[in-house]
Amino acid sequence: MKRKILVFDDDDGTGGVVANIFSDSDVFEVVVPDSHYKGVSLLKSSLFSIIVTDFEMPVMKGSEFLKEIRNENCPNREVPILFVTKDVAKAKKSSGPFQKVYFADKPIIISELMMILKKVTGEGF
Repeated sequence: MKRKILVFDDDDGTGGVVANIFSDSDVFEVVVPDSHYKGVSLLKSSLFSIIVTDFEMPVMKGSEFLKEIRNENCPNREVPILFVTKDVAKAKKSSGPFQKVYFADKPIIISELMMILKKVTGEGF
């Protein structure tokens, strides 16, 4: 059974890169919603192995997103989240005390992304 990765970003380039990396994977199924609202809705109705998203989304900032997802009623409240962002230090500072939160620089470096995902999920590619 494939592990599901939810990828959403307001920058189609970043989301597309992540989706393309895993499109032929035997381990992962990549889900890319066409809007932030659909992504949040999916998080409330489907289980994922990891969430990859931008910290600075226009609709909901990363700190708000964390509060929403880590809510006790969300089925993905324990799922690791990887934020890609242009300012990792700022994102870490404003992300709060949440567990299983990781950060990667934007633009994304494929080898860095794969290393983080392997660390987080324990799966090779």
